[in-house]
Amino acid sequence: MAKSRARRPTKVMTERAFAPYALAIGHLARSWNQLHENLCLIFCRVATRTNTNIGHAIWYDLKSDRVQRGVLKAACGAPGAIDTKNWPTALEDIDWLLEKTRGVADQRNAALHAPFMVGMETTTREMIIMSDFFPHNPFLKQLRGKDILSEISYYRVKCDILKEYAVSIWMALGHSERAWPSRPSWPNREQAKAQQKRGNRRSAKDPA
Repeated sequence: MAKSRARRPTKVMTERAFAPYALAIGHLARSWNQLHENLCLIFCRVATRTNTNIGHAIWYDLKSDRVQRGVLKAACGAPGAIDTKNWPTALEDIDWLLEKTRGVADQRNAALHAPFMVGMETTTREMIIMSDFFPHNPFLKQLRGKDILSEISYYRVKCDILKEYAVSIWMALGHSERAWPSRPSWPNREQAKAQQKRGNRRSAKDPA
């Protein structure tokens, strides 16, 4: 009897298998974009208090996220830009925010630019997502040997924490009587996973 040929996965099968990863990457991209918009708010408040339109024009003319963060750091460090008497830890906290954002930037780049391979496991015939198929790709260093979906969700949790902290800093800078916000606690992977599960349960209860 002739052996049956192994059926290659169809486009529908591969897209269905990758759908959770696509959703996680999309959420991460959205959180990252919101974080950088909030950094823009800080820049405008520090550099162009009287006319924030000028601040926006400068910020959006810079074509790199990294360059934007560098300009923000320079603006905050200018003498008299921030009332360090009223908020003695402000410059250190903004540096912390920018340093953590720099770390997340590398992880975000890995998630968005890594060339994932979608295939079928030969014995179980289950669809799997592989990151080791392209051993020389530099973006895969962050993800190799890890649970990809959990890792991307972890990056998103960190982006969400940073974007909320950036808003708190922006609000404080606009009101001298407001207390300076404390740095948020930085989650490990297990804490991020638990937070993500709580968010998924809340989403499941929301009406369509």
